[in-house]
Amino acid sequence: MRKSLFILLLLAFFAHNAHGYCNRLPRLICAEYANSRVVVIAKLVSVNHYSPPDTQDWRIYTMRTDKILRGSIENDFRVYEENSSGRAPFYWVKGESYLLFLDARDDGTWWLYGCGNSTPVKGAGLVLEAIESMKTRKGGFIEGIVGRTGEAVNLKGARVTIQSNAKTYTATVNRQGKFGLHVPGGHYVIQVSLAGWSFAKDPLDTYEDPTDITIEDGACAELSFTAERKL
Repeated sequence: MRKSLFILLLLAFFAHNAHGYCNRLPRLICAEYANSRVVVIAKLVSVNHYSPPDTQDWRIYTMRTDKILRGSIENDFRVYEENSSGRAPFYWVKGESYLLFLDARDDGTWWLYGCGNSTPVKGAGLVLEAIESMKTRKGGFIEGIVGRTGEAVNLKGARVTIQSNAKTYTATVNRQGKFGLHVPGGHYVIQVSLAGWSFAKDPLDTYEDPTDITIEDGACAELSFTAERKL
């Protein structure tokens, strides 16, 4: 029993994708679930391929909702996917059902993060178990990475301040440039400090905004910071 609980906790914290072009921090299931507008199981009804001569081609997948796990969405909805490295890491098959982590586009369609945890339902058992396990846990987890390749060893010991209205928590960056801390549910602002260095939100690699982090029970957040030596 204890071993099974431990495995479920790991599943809730670690994503299952492993694409070389994805962020250095794999998308955690608990973070993607908490920060997606909609999480839904839906069946692929039809596919339309658009291929203009002067721009990147794309596809529109018309989906039919089977079960909503988070948020709200129409019974029939459309998913936009550009034919690029950011597309889904699986093959879309008409008539198959998919577990989708979705966010809205301005044109009324939806999009999914290609390096996230969206997957065909037939292979989604572990992801669904992780989502279910989130319901029974209190507090959440904040994980981050600081600096880029070659800098991490110099940033060991950098102090991470995790500030809420009620209390301040601290974590320390390790030799790989990473940090992590369990915190109660609430709103947080995260800062990194180390003598001789300045830090800022990484505009490419970070998932959540370090100045506006909301942790739900069972959920988590992922952050990435750039590091620059002070002159």
